[in-house]
Amino acid sequence: MSGFHARGLVYIGARDYMIEHVPGGVDAVAAALPPDLRAFMRQIFLANTMYDVLPIVTISEVAATLIGVSHAEYLRPNAAWQAQRDIRGVYKLLFNLMSAEAVALRLGKAAMRYFDFGEASSVMRTPTSCNAEQRGIPKPAAWFTACVHGFVPVALTMAGAKNVRLRTLATTSDGERYGVETVTVSIEFSWDERRTLVESWFPGERP
Repeated sequence: MSGFHARGLVYIGARDYMIEHVPGGVDAVAAALPPDLRAFMRQIFLANTMYDVLPIVTISEVAATLIGVSHAEYLRPNAAWQAQRDIRGVYKLLFNLMSAEAVALRLGKAAMRYFDFGEASSVMRTPTSCNAEQRGIPKPAAWFTACVHGFVPVALTMAGAKNVRLRTLATTSDGERYGVETVTVSIEFSWDERRTLVESWFPGERP
């Protein structure tokens, strides 16, 4: 165990995405894993229980290989898919009917709800751009940045933003925990002027 954990939601989402997008689904991915990770992947995950986060790196790399894309090319649509599901589901009340600006400022801390490590802060630079920092991320979990690039555009678009753009500003070492180097990831979100709420993706929730 690494000491860094993610909620079972992360693994449940990963497994469900594999069922829809990887030939052979979870069984194909599990069969391609080392024996210890194979057993880990086949267990029953509970949504709010914490599990070691680092296996998801190898698991998602194997899934990417099976469909013939890079790790980042696999992670971004996986994260976008999970964003659409979670924001309409477990995190609906967190984001519903909020402005793009409010969502941008809240996204970093919302992301940390999936994990038991890391800190987040965000600041608006202009009315349509925000700089976010995620600190204390285990360096082996390089998938984190790709997931942000998949999750954030969906969340902001659902809040009314148009033409969402992300740019990773820096990834810098910020210390060590459990014998693992940790990093700070700095990312800029920007978008065009938001649509009105009546054009949002929550037609059943309009005022």
